[in-house]
Amino acid sequence: LELAPDWAEGHRALAELLLRSGRPGSEARELARRVVSLEPSGPHHYLLAVACLRAGDRQGAREAIQRALAIHPDEARYRQFLEQLSGVVRP
Repeated sequence: LELAPDWAEGHRALAELLLRSGRPGSEARELARRVVSLEPSGPHHYLLAVACLRAGDRQGAREAIQRALAIHPDEARYRQFLEQLSGVVRP
């Protein structure tokens, strides 16, 4: 991050590592926000949604996943995430 602070993939990789390691989500959420500011894509908004949820920020997670769906409306993974946030259970 020090060598390439504007390289989204470095921030993304570190955010994913923090989420996978089980550490609190607040640090990963900040990194994911930086990723989205550098490259606002569906996958990056999804990462932010996951990080927000891990940090206990359900509203932030909902907003991020809705942005991901706006970019990729047919992405099943994003729709499923939003449904789980909303408490909707599919038969």
